Amino acid sequence: MTAHTIKIGIPGAAGRMGRMLIREIDAAPDLELVAASDRAGTDAIGQDSGLLAGTGCNDIIIGDDPATLAAADVIIDFTSPAASVAHAAIAADAGRALVVGTTGLTAADEDLMEQEELEEELEEELSATQADLRAAEDAELERGSKKPKATRSKGKKAKSRR
Repeated sequence: MTAHTIKIGIPGAAGRMGRMLIREIDAAPDLELVAASDRAGTDAIGQDSGLLAGTGCNDIIIGDDPATLAAADVIIDFTSPAASVAHAAIAADAGRALVVGTTGLTAADEDLMEQEELEEELEEELSATQADLRAAEDAELERGSKKPKATRSKGKKAKSRR
């Protein structure tokens, strides 16, 4: 049986929890860090995430664009409430799983994160329905093209009277 490697993205990679998660990912044979981000302007931007976490060079550079997290299968977020809501939108838009360990989320924050997920699910269902409709239309057109074609009478045309 082939083991499946789960690709992980870590926002807040330079923080205490982000560095701990990078160490744990490094130690797990079935996990692979594929993206690491942090707030724009932090000293960690441009640094190797493995070196920062103390595991050695891993060639995953901490960037300031959270959209890079969409390359992961799973985004693990231990950042701030506002950042977690933004990361939830990224995960929902990309169809990725999201694990949130952020403290201090309000009910409104959680509602926003749930709304992002529901909107993505509705978009997926709509896309699937549209694809089904296109397939049905194509099948109907295909069936229609196999119907016998109407034949013209080879009789003489009647002359019009003027």
